[in-house]
Amino acid sequence: MPLKHCTLPHDTHVFVRPLTPRDTDACDALSAVSATPPLPKKDLYDYLRRDSPTSLGVFTCPPLPDPLMPHADIMLGYVIGDTDDGNGEGSTLRIVGLWVLPEQETTGVAEVLLRGWCDRMRDGRVARKIVKEGEEDARRREWYRDAGFAVRGEKEMLVMDCY
Repeated sequence: MPLKHCTLPHDTHVFVRPLTPRDTDACDALSAVSATPPLPKKDLYDYLRRDSPTSLGVFTCPPLPDPLMPHADIMLGYVIGDTDDGNGEGSTLRIVGLWVLPEQETTGVAEVLLRGWCDRMRDGRVARKIVKEGEEDARRREWYRDAGFAVRGEKEMLVMDCY
């Protein structure tokens, strides 16, 4: 059976990479228009400086008439995680937040980003579990459950076991 080719509109190329402090301005601009509340720019910079390995951005590069022309990557979304040594239960990776451009909210970019990020963190054995705290919106809670998280504890924290 031949593989099906899946593309975004305009035949764009999508790729992911860990974020660095150089991405602070792009992340800040994206989070300002995202449905998820933004982080203060200083906090964002600190997370990217300290927790770059546990961050991931999804980007696209618009098609160019000449591949040798310079181009600018467009950030579609990003996720930031923060590690905690835990309380004797092993390390925990907390999802600080996940932001996507408003026009990408219904395209599946957020799901791909979250699942890809979780897979990378599990494969890298970064933490024993991944948690998302303080998610009050029922639709978003269901969205995290669909991505493999379970609701646990008195605070009804969203948790994904890694190993």
